Amino acid sequence: MRQALFAAIALLVASHTVAQQPPVEVRYEGQRAVSGQAAPTPLIESEGIGEADCVPDCVEFRFCLRPSGGTLREAVETAAAFETRLNKELEARELAPSQMAVPGVSIPDVGQNAASVEARLRFGMGRFHRAENGPSLFVGLCEEMRGLAKTLECSVTGPFLALEDTEPIERKALAAAVANAYPAAEAVAQSMRAEVVAVDRVRILDVTWNGAPLPKKDPLPTLRSIICTARVRVAYVFSAT
Repeated sequence: MRQALFAAIALLVASHTVAQQPPVEVRYEGQRAVSGQAAPTPLIESEGIGEADCVPDCVEFRFCLRPSGGTLREAVETAAAFETRLNKELEARELAPSQMAVPGVSIPDVGQNAASVEARLRFGMGRFHRAENGPSLFVGLCEEMRGLAKTLECSVTGPFLALEDTEPIERKALAAAVANAYPAAEAVAQSMRAEVVAVDRVRILDVTWNGAPLPKKDPLPTLRSIICTARVRVAYVFSAT
């Protein structure tokens, strides 16, 4: 029974609809049964959480410059010159990021003489995984980023550890989450002298990484491990035994 249910779940894990609901809920979905109409579907909804870890293969640093004062035009011109200055500094320091993105200049508030520009630099992690000197090399990169920000008179945040291709690990975390949702549903069904007979739907509540800028930070990411956490809500059809 469990293998058949998990096979059905694999076909249903598709959308990222977020819902705030209790961990386990029993309800009847549809109209009440009347003559000539089908009875409502009895459902048990259960929440599951799963994790999958992996070795990060890239690291990102984010720079932000917000010039202000003088005139609005001067602030925009200073921000617009940031990308050129950044490229020159990278070349001078012999730093070659695998990816670099500078979305462009923005004006946060027309009532203020201020502008904003951001840059994201991403580096491969291969050389930092060496046991003998990887951590030391990583410290060197972080110090380079701090020095770069000081020279450019901007702020820098990071390091943000990540994967270039997150999908396989996210699927692994989702599979663990849907597996962990089943035991609670099964226990509730048994308490009502019923059994779970099918999967109605799966909702992906959220997928977070502890290496990302905002969401999950516990445990802290390391050079050897970042964790993907998935939370799902599975609706099971049950019937009396």
